[in-house]
Amino acid sequence: MVAPLLPVLDQNAVVKIAVVSCGWFSILPVHAAWIRDRGNRRYPLIDLGIAYIANAQVLRAVAALPKTRLGQEVLVVAEPPSARPALPASVEEAIAVQRMWPSSRRAWRKDEVLAAIPGCTLAHFATDATSLPGQPLKSSIAVAGDDSIEVHELMSVPFRSAPLCVLSACQTAAVGYTVPDEGTGLVSGLLSARARGVIAAMWPVEDAYTKVLMTLLHKGLREIPDGRIALSRAQSQMRGMTISEMRGIAPDMLDSGDFDGPPGSRPFENPLLWAGFCYTGA
Repeated sequence: MVAPLLPVLDQNAVVKIAVVSCGWFSILPVHAAWIRDRGNRRYPLIDLGIAYIANAQVLRAVAALPKTRLGQEVLVVAEPPSARPALPASVEEAIAVQRMWPSSRRAWRKDEVLAAIPGCTLAHFATDATSLPGQPLKSSIAVAGDDSIEVHELMSVPFRSAPLCVLSACQTAAVGYTVPDEGTGLVSGLLSARARGVIAAMWPVEDAYTKVLMTLLHKGLREIPDGRIALSRAQSQMRGMTISEMRGIAPDMLDSGDFDGPPGSRPFENPLLWAGFCYTGA
């Protein structure tokens, strides 16, 4: 799949790739396609950056939205810190995100979230999500009090500032069973509400690895306010990260003793650990 594209990719230093995928092809992690190069894996698409989109009409609509400064109004949807949090890893992730955006606002109750959503320029959801491919409008994001915000509710409060939305939960990029490339779900619901781009997970992701990727993602967004590029770079950095480099990003993972090996070894090389998230939008 990748080899025929190499002559074009290698001749262009800056290429913006949008995958308009059809049918069941839409569930494949195309950004993680690789080839053998001198005995090693090479990921040409992830190194350049890649975006997914349901169809060209949606691409045109999303591309026409105004560009905004991501750091202007940052919303973090996450459980507040407490002695016994229900989602401890998500709380830690939210704290890490808020440290990178000191002026960010945190919300957890449903009414607070729905009130803050329209004006935000960057929304990070560090919470559980439920994807229902058979009933996509019922797919939802968990909030306080065992409550949730469903897709149809998100679509009823349009964003004013065309934000980037980050859905840091399992299978948030899932699509419908009947027509996978056209089905409504969390991602398409946010795009319909005038989000410019959505970063979401294609499969179940482990909390600790997600925290590493999200830390790298938001560091990248502070430097380059482009979700597509920031995600691609974060995934490339995570894939190449060594044990010794983990000390600056995830010291708690090293201290847990779960990672053994020489300082130069790369514990996140497996695509299952870094390739789960994709960018949908313009």
